[in-house]
Amino acid sequence: MMVLYHSRQFLNNQETPLIRGKIQIQSEGAEILYKQIMIRPISSIPGEYLK
Repeated sequence: MMVLYHSRQFLNNQETPLIRGKIQIQSEGAEILYKQIMIRPISSIPGEYLK
């Protein structure tokens, strides 16, 4: 699990927050198949992942 804070990009020499875009899922060293992936918005990061 990865938690990323304050993600930004430079667009026209101005720093802007990343609030939408593509999601990339990666596998390390082996083929992996994904099935029925569901993506939903969250309003905050659950406390169990902030430890």
